[in-house]
Amino acid sequence: MKRDDEFRSIDTWRRVWVGDNSGRYEWRSTGGRLKAYRDGSSYRYEIDGRSASGSERTLRAAMEAASLAVRNPAGADA
Repeated sequence: MKRDDEFRSIDTWRRVWVGDNSGRYEWRSTGGRLKAYRDGSSYRYEIDGRSASGSERTLRAAMEAASLAVRNPAGADA
């Protein structure tokens, strides 16, 4: 694993190549519940395979939003 293949914020994330000919990477939490990825000029995240509402301006913001949504069961995305 390369140094840039792992990111730590609220959770630990690993970069994974998507093998569906889309030519892109996704970042997945080590627990497997969360995913963050670039979508055009913004970043989106998923929780348990479901897209969350809204988008973020940076990859880090998408990762943190996903982590916080999972930790806040009163939130709409948890």
